[in-house]
Amino acid sequence: MRQDTATLDPAPLHPKSLRCFCIIAILLPAITSGVLAAEAETAADFQALYQTGTEARLAGDFDEAAEYLEQALELSPGNADVLLQLGLIHGYREDYAEGERLLLRAVEEAPGYTDAWLALARVRYWDGRRTAAREALDEALALAPENEEVLQLRDQLETAGPDSRAHEPDHRWRLDSSISYSRLARTDLDPWRETTHQLGYRLDSDTTLTGRMELSERFEEVDSYFQAGVQHSFGQAGDVYLNAGVTPEADFRQDWDVGLGGSLNLHDGVSDFGPLFLTFDGRHARYSDDAFQTASPGLQLYLFEGRAWVSGRWINNFKSLSDHEQGWLARGDVQVSDRLRVFAGMADAPETSEGVTYDVQSYFGGVVYDLNERLSLNLNYLHEDRRDSYLRRALTAGVTLRF
Repeated sequence: MRQDTATLDPAPLHPKSLRCFCIIAILLPAITSGVLAAEAETAADFQALYQTGTEARLAGDFDEAAEYLEQALELSPGNADVLLQLGLIHGYREDYAEGERLLLRAVEEAPGYTDAWLALARVRYWDGRRTAAREALDEALALAPENEEVLQLRDQLETAGPDSRAHEPDHRWRLDSSISYSRLARTDLDPWRETTHQLGYRLDSDTTLTGRMELSERFEEVDSYFQAGVQHSFGQAGDVYLNAGVTPEADFRQDWDVGLGGSLNLHDGVSDFGPLFLTFDGRHARYSDDAFQTASPGLQLYLFEGRAWVSGRWINNFKSLSDHEQGWLARGDVQVSDRLRVFAGMADAPETSEGVTYDVQSYFGGVVYDLNERLSLNLNYLHEDRRDSYLRRALTAGVTLRF
């Protein structure tokens, strides 16, 4: 006879199973509290590491900061705050590639993180890659159009000159060296050979001291010229410089000279035009027989957010108030890429050499290439026609080292 299974009583729980359930019921609260305690301990460790690392970075101890922040990143992989701090540290160390890689991870983890986009823009700008910096800054502007730091960096990018940077790395010294070879035509004179070395030391972000030496071989004679100078910047408002030089036992160069000049921001500009600077270069040079003065006011206009600029100078040469000659110079520069700049220009102006003032027509051009933040190379060509005298063609190669 078939039984009704719906009325059957459930099978009794096996004693072993009952014991397992009892053990689990006893241990579960302890296990849960242990996990929560471990998580809380990890969170506390992370916060301590992050806080200590951030404070060390702000204090300028980048090695210690990186050590703590890397440990924090191990506890919280992909944490955008930690990635931002580490990216800035590598930027300060001038390891721009690694800094950019970390900051790209930060904005990937947190696309709406304004500070991460701003940090990415800064690191790219420190690396001299202004186009890439603007791309990151546009993202920050879209997220926070009224953010003061974002707007400050935008202004710096818009008014930046060819050599300006948002970050002043610890490059106190700058060495510029060049060698030049000139062939002369319309004369039997031997070629000229000239070597120039200039060493600059940055006292602070605004003031730089310079020392310069020029070794010139002309007309089978050699002159050595030595110069010392100081240059002070007033930020975007302009700058001023003063220098003085001497040629011991001069044969064809000036016995001594003094130079004074600078620039003044006339207008910050609008859209793709500006800023506009007024420039001035003045010099008094004393030769064995006569003294000459040069006064050259000019204008310099930046275009397309600093990607190009044009310059013009009115050159005035005085032997006395009644003996005045004048001319002009025009030049254009283009930042082809973040690392490559080209320039060209021409002039028709008086020039004093060997104690004689010549009427000189010239044109010139060259390239400057930044291998990295520290090292740049340049190559220049000059064609110079001295009326009623010789024709000179000069090729100059140079290197700039920052350290």
